Amino acid sequence: MQLQEKMSSEVIPACDTLRILHLPPQLSDSRRNSLLQRYGAIKTRTLRRSSKYTVTFAKFASQELATEALLHLHQLNVKGRYLSVEYAKKSIPAELSELEPQNEPPADSDVKAKTTSKADLQAFQRKLNSWTMNHVFSQPPPPNIRYKYIAPTRNTLMRIAIQLLKEPTFYTQVLHLMNKMNLPPPFEELEEEFPMLKEVYNMEKYRNIFGNKITDALYERVNGEEEEEEEEESEIESDREDNTRPAVIIPVKRKRPQPTRRLKIPKFVNPAKNIAAPSSTQKVFRPEDMFESVQLGEAKNLKIELKTLDKSLDAASITSQDSAVAVDGGFGLIFPATKSTEDAKDTEASVEKPKNKFITTEELEANRISANDQRVLPVFKNYHPGKPSNRLYIKNLAKQVEAKDLHYIYQRYVIAGLKDAENEYDMRLMQEGRMKGQAFITLQNNVQAQMALDETNGYILKDKPMVILSRAKPASSEGVRKSTSRKEIPKLEEFLEKRDYTGALTLLEFNSSTGGSLESDLWMGYCAFHLGDYKRAVTVYENLKKRDYVPPDVRTNLACCYFYLGMYPESQKILEEAADSKLRTRLLFHLAHKMGNESKLKEYHQMLQDVIEDQLSLASIHYLRAHYQEAIDVYKRILLDNRDYLALNVYVALCYYKLDYYDVAQEVLQVYLQKYPDSAIAINLKACNHFRLYDGNAAQSEMKQLIEKISSAFSFGHDLIRHNTVVFRGGENALQILPNLVDVIPEARLNLVIYYLKQDDVKAAYDLIKDLEPAVPQEYILKGIVNAVMGQETNSVCIARLCHWRLVRSLKFHRERFQRDSIKTAQQYFQLVGSSASECDTIPGRQCMASCFFLYRQFDEVLVYLSSIKTYFSNQDNFNFNYAQAQSAAGYFKEAEEAFLMIRNEKYKNDYIYISLLSYCYIMNKKAELAWELYLKMDTSTESFNLLQLIANTCYEVGEFWYAAKAFDMLERMDPSSEHWEGKRGACCGTFQYIVAEKQPKELLPDVIQLLKNTSNSQVEQIIRVMRKWGKDNRVSC
Repeated sequence: MQLQEKMSSEVIPACDTLRILHLPPQLSDSRRNSLLQRYGAIKTRTLRRSSKYTVTFAKFASQELATEALLHLHQLNVKGRYLSVEYAKKSIPAELSELEPQNEPPADSDVKAKTTSKADLQAFQRKLNSWTMNHVFSQPPPPNIRYKYIAPTRNTLMRIAIQLLKEPTFYTQVLHLMNKMNLPPPFEELEEEFPMLKEVYNMEKYRNIFGNKITDALYERVNGEEEEEEEEESEIESDREDNTRPAVIIPVKRKRPQPTRRLKIPKFVNPAKNIAAPSSTQKVFRPEDMFESVQLGEAKNLKIELKTLDKSLDAASITSQDSAVAVDGGFGLIFPATKSTEDAKDTEASVEKPKNKFITTEELEANRISANDQRVLPVFKNYHPGKPSNRLYIKNLAKQVEAKDLHYIYQRYVIAGLKDAENEYDMRLMQEGRMKGQAFITLQNNVQAQMALDETNGYILKDKPMVILSRAKPASSEGVRKSTSRKEIPKLEEFLEKRDYTGALTLLEFNSSTGGSLESDLWMGYCAFHLGDYKRAVTVYENLKKRDYVPPDVRTNLACCYFYLGMYPESQKILEEAADSKLRTRLLFHLAHKMGNESKLKEYHQMLQDVIEDQLSLASIHYLRAHYQEAIDVYKRILLDNRDYLALNVYVALCYYKLDYYDVAQEVLQVYLQKYPDSAIAINLKACNHFRLYDGNAAQSEMKQLIEKISSAFSFGHDLIRHNTVVFRGGENALQILPNLVDVIPEARLNLVIYYLKQDDVKAAYDLIKDLEPAVPQEYILKGIVNAVMGQETNSVCIARLCHWRLVRSLKFHRERFQRDSIKTAQQYFQLVGSSASECDTIPGRQCMASCFFLYRQFDEVLVYLSSIKTYFSNQDNFNFNYAQAQSAAGYFKEAEEAFLMIRNEKYKNDYIYISLLSYCYIMNKKAELAWELYLKMDTSTESFNLLQLIANTCYEVGEFWYAAKAFDMLERMDPSSEHWEGKRGACCGTFQYIVAEKQPKELLPDVIQLLKNTSNSQVEQIIRVMRKWGKDNRVSC
């Protein structure tokens, strides 16, 4: 398997042929040829797809000459149009190097034929989009409509089977679909290797549907077809098509289902626990579910919401054979199978057990109130456990509680033969006086006491929850101490089997206090590593290196700890001294990737073997290099042979999450959560899925149970949880948490950049991302945004002010080199993402192309891309703001006004760009009075003066003379000049002309005369005299 795939989006390779767009269509082919020959072209060819859209190809003598011409021609202004030049996908053949005869302008008959064909095409499109044949309603259907088919019948299924036999390609695509849906394979040859397939496809179960004759005939028909030789479709080619990520598939932005209203919990009754929604992985797929089309979902806006999952998760090995879940599977995805009847009988037989001397863990968990539920009980209000101590104080005990009840609970925490015990076990129950209903427990040491507090706090004893506190003072022991029976010390294997590394480490520390051994030190390093305490593991292995005898795997284990601490050079140096092993090879493989050494990466890739550990390491590298489909293929192949490796479902879910298949990721993840509902990585991934499918509140509710586990003993994933909590809360506490995680979690840097952009701290965002080399589309997009904003802030190109030429006449463009480079870099990044094969038809890809054309000031092209994704952002203010600017720049003022009025964010509405452009749209839509009202609401400032000039000049140009006169009158008062007087004079005369023509009411004439009186000019009296004479003749009092 090769690892030479491209890291970023697909880019067209350089060649000796250029593709030129946006040449003026009226430019003839000969003029185009002469223009391009000046830049070294030896051959040109023009394709005229329509009267407005043309494409010209130019061939050069060499690739170097083509590159030089591209640099000169790109963005060249030819008759008011900026050229767009790029390399052609294929070079023009050498035999066509002679200049072809140029196309002559089309004759009238050709124009008429093109017009007729265009009309036919438009009629066909209307018919295609019409909902019914009886009504002329050609609006495209809403994107959220889903197909609904009738229930399967015998005839329907037989017709489908006939088409499967007749069409080989249809048969192949059905198999691909079953593969993607993780259904069991239908091949009879696999039944020997996988006997469960015989049970899944037992035709005897479906005799009532197909009937005996039909099923027999179907078998005969299939056997007959197998004997014929048919040309089979290449599986490799179809797989390549399937591996291409569907660009338009985006999960549906669903409304979060309303939680069912919980009944009020009685004060002293154990609340219901572990009430989970039915698993979506166990549902039976119906035919209508299988044939339903994938929905177009809602994506995020131009603001980048980055995915924040840990990309270096370890594959958890499942060693317990008894805990393995039997599964039925197909092409790699596993679904839990129901337990057999014999297993159920064995379970029932094992229920009856003799009563234990001490309380069991199952009893504690079943009758204990969780930390979440404790918060709603008044007895736990302002609860704090206190400082750690070996003495516990118990309150809120029921009257019926006896000493034997407490002995039954707390004697489980007494270890027989503990040499360094600080105290002996003691219990005192207060049954009289003011202390009635309370008890004091003394345990052997702080560790045992802390364990007892964590496990018994909230335990319901005699219908009342116990409240456990830690007390430094010893309980007075006036009574007789009770003799206690001792329990055996747990074994290390028991802790490891339960993945209780904290308990295992505690036991090892206890044993080491009586005299440590080499084996115990090795296990301590192992447990510390799996707890995520890599610094402690490093200390253990460093001490082991100093011994006379050093086990061969100590140096390799130490290198693993350095790797997880991000100390890659130190890890590689230790491995040079380590003994050769498969683990060493895998670690060197990962180090080569981390340190960017491609030659070493290929070398160690060749050394990997076809074993599970090496294949998992290879899949991890695929994941880290963003080759998610390749990683999924490796995981599915391993799952087929090792169905009890449930942790692989988490890795498959991670890959689907990265591919934006959040629903699929959630279903696959549920398989693992059913077995291990307390997994930190799985719960975190579930929260991320909810964040993408719903919102941040849904993600926080899933994350709560994980946050409660964070303590000094639970350090694994601590930074990841803190990071994701900031993201789920919309950036809350970002400056306190994210800066320390920039070099720990890759997404922390990107999210911190987003936070700075939201706070308008562009300089800080630029300093943080300027040295980042983008490798994935999200990084390209974010770096393009920062460069675009940086160029806008430094006035290299003010995007918002470039919306119409009338608004930019007074702007001066003195661009410095840094400013030009910022905008050019942003254009390149946006174009690279938007034109790539994997992102061109996605919502972020179209946003990138719109941004790129926005920077090029090609607003018609901007509208093409923004209109295609408008339905996904109809209520988003930032999208409407950009969309309105593009509409006004293109001259669509009515649509621009509607988009501006949809904005609700006060930050946008108070911006001068919003006010000036909305005023301009009002005037162009003959609503000058609304533009005047916007001016009256503004405070006196430079921006209000500029808006007044805009209203005066624009109203005068479109014939709104009355408001032009009022605006020029205000300008004349602020800045008396001949220009303002001439504008006011012309506007007043225009208003008088409208009054005479009865386009304005006669009652407006006195106001016009009053405006003229505000100016001391010799022409005023003559103009007023004419107006008053007309008013006298028409009975208007002036």
